Amino acid sequence: MKRRSKKVDWGDEMAIAVRVLGKAILKFFGWVLSIIMTVGIVCAIVGLVVGGTFLLYVKNYLDTSIDSFNALSKEKNLTTMVSYVDDDGNIVELTSERLSASENRVWVKYSEMNEYLPNAFIAVEDKRFWKHQGFDIIGLGSVALGILEGDGLRGASTITMQLIKNVTGDDDVSIQRKAQEIIRAINLEKRYDKTEILEMYLNNIYLSQNCYGVGAAAYTYFGKDVKDLTLIESAAIAAITQNPSKWDPILHPEKNSDRRNYIIGLMYEQGLISQEEYAGAYMHELVLHIPDSDEADGMTIHSWYTDAAQQEAVQLLMQEFGYTKAIAEKALLTGGYNIVTAMDPEIQETMEKYFENDSGWERADESPIQPECSGVIIDPTNGNVLALVGGRGQKMINLGLNYATQTRRPAGSSIKPLSVYGPGLEYGALTYGSVFDDVPIDFGNEKVDPETGKIIYSNPHGYPKNAPDKYQGLTTVHYGVQVSKNTISWRALEALGLDNSYDFLTNKVGISTLVENQVLENGTVFTDIAYAPLAMGEFTYGVTVKEMTAAYQIFANGGMFNEERIVLQILDSNGDVLVDNE
Repeated sequence: MKRRSKKVDWGDEMAIAVRVLGKAILKFFGWVLSIIMTVGIVCAIVGLVVGGTFLLYVKNYLDTSIDSFNALSKEKNLTTMVSYVDDDGNIVELTSERLSASENRVWVKYSEMNEYLPNAFIAVEDKRFWKHQGFDIIGLGSVALGILEGDGLRGASTITMQLIKNVTGDDDVSIQRKAQEIIRAINLEKRYDKTEILEMYLNNIYLSQNCYGVGAAAYTYFGKDVKDLTLIESAAIAAITQNPSKWDPILHPEKNSDRRNYIIGLMYEQGLISQEEYAGAYMHELVLHIPDSDEADGMTIHSWYTDAAQQEAVQLLMQEFGYTKAIAEKALLTGGYNIVTAMDPEIQETMEKYFENDSGWERADESPIQPECSGVIIDPTNGNVLALVGGRGQKMINLGLNYATQTRRPAGSSIKPLSVYGPGLEYGALTYGSVFDDVPIDFGNEKVDPETGKIIYSNPHGYPKNAPDKYQGLTTVHYGVQVSKNTISWRALEALGLDNSYDFLTNKVGISTLVENQVLENGTVFTDIAYAPLAMGEFTYGVTVKEMTAAYQIFANGGMFNEERIVLQILDSNGDVLVDNE
């Protein structure tokens, strides 16, 4: 048979192919569009769920309130009085001890600052301060990148966020805290303008030398008001911010110089100063001017007692109202309060005259820096602090380091009646006539490193040593107290027990500075629940003069302890009791 051949029409075949391909393409894009729409719907739902969950989390678990900042922004400047109670029970004001924000260089209005100071802080801390809404998205991007690279969560805090951290005290490194800080920053920027935020920030930042705020720093380092600071002085203060102990211009002038020159360079790069101003300050010498006793510059130098009363009043406001330290300080200095103290003005005046006469103190050597001293007098019947002096010589600044209330020193043998003999009598572990053997606990030995042969421990005379270095055998507690024998206090502590001694000091007589257990990163363990600290006062950090004085009340008050107090009451501007410490 013959096959019949069919002629192919290639035009028809092409048309069919195009139609088939077109349908396939349409079907493909329809499928892709369907996937995109599905993914979009899923993402939208997930976004709503995640967003809703986050909002719920923020509402229930994050504290984003900024109400406490109202106390910082209020334009109040009422003078606070400091008073005492006379023998007839009348409240008498100490007119020379009045407190106010302006007088104490604690709070400076933004309008009273020259442009150098805020610009120096902006240049180094937050160059996009005037543009962002509380948080810097560029900075946060770098933080996110750092987290991915393993650098941890740090940096990118704007001035607004730093203010929140300084005022609230929330500084733990966590994503939760950062999220809380960002939301608070956004809320803060909605409620206050930029200059108000800068004012709050500059008045709350810590700037070494016990300076909180630029006002205190300007006076401490240069003896002048903020408005009179030069460019180089402003940069020097701004340089302290991130690491006060490292960039303090008094303690570390070279490091401060490097940092402030860097800041001056940033100010020039960012157009905050002219080339002429830059040339006049960059790499120039900084001249510090520490005010002496003859330069008050219109500033009232308050007594040591007023300083201590002010600090205790701040703590009482924090406890009573849940204020942060910054807010309590501002409220105290601007609220027109009356701090009613336990001071006896006659005793206080006598103490001040004694401590101010520096020529009456025996010199330890020819060095210009001599050993310090402080004193506290307490009424043992009620714990009232009648007088307090925090250092020897002329007092030259307000709220400086107070050696009576702030510094901790090893107590030495003065702790023995409190840590050993008092509780020993209290718990029936000993009597005045109890007899202990006055011989060393350790009769002397050497410990040699077996690998090197070197002596790593040597105690040839025995431990503990007495002063004078002699031992008398069987000795009564009464005589051991008289001559402060270390061996007797040690053996009496063995009879009492370490835990009983520590409990008595911390829970019965108010010593708050001892260490129960502290482990350093290298594994070293510190504890004051041991024989050397409790039997001989060789504490990890030490105790304060005020707490030691308060603890000794028990011997003059029939064994009864009263917690010491400087402030009896805080009255509001209407005379009503705001805080009752009685």
